[in-house]
Amino acid sequence: MNIKKKSAMALFIAFIMIFSIFGLFLDSINFSSQQKITYNNYKFTQTEKGWMTNYQGQELYFFLSPQMIEQNKINKEAIEKLNQAQKIQITYDANSTNRELFAELQYMLENTLTNILKKEINIGLFNANITNIITCESATQENPVILLEEGNNEIIYENNCLRLKSSEDIESLKQTEVIIYQMLGIIQ
Repeated sequence: MNIKKKSAMALFIAFIMIFSIFGLFLDSINFSSQQKITYNNYKFTQTEKGWMTNYQGQELYFFLSPQMIEQNKINKEAIEKLNQAQKIQITYDANSTNRELFAELQYMLENTLTNILKKEINIGLFNANITNIITCESATQENPVILLEEGNNEIIYENNCLRLKSSEDIESLKQTEVIIYQMLGIIQ
């Protein structure tokens, strides 16, 4: 009887070990397969770098898929003004508690708008001891401003200034990526 209990326990442990390995194997198969979606005739593949799509022969990467952020759309007038502008100014408060995040988002906007849409970008700050101070008062029709700031989650466009207010990092990212998606015409 004692031998039967030991044999049963050994079989039980062996069963768990074998199925644990089988579970890991199945999990690795799912991990290696890439999720793919199509959004407005653009094919997206989820990769280690993010969601990748081909835009006019160039690979573009986004942190979020267009489906995840399409509810954050910016009004068409603001996007049209940004697309028509010769130069876009991008700014944030140098004293913001989110200044590191805003600096990264500012760079992401600058990089994409310069390299893909061939826009001239003017980077600046406000509440800083620098020569290039940019605020909403700096906005003109030819040179609109994108202002990244803390606040309730909302997007406001007035007087050629697009204010992206957010209280959470993920909301800031959504707002920034939706600008890029809309300016490229991926989200309409």
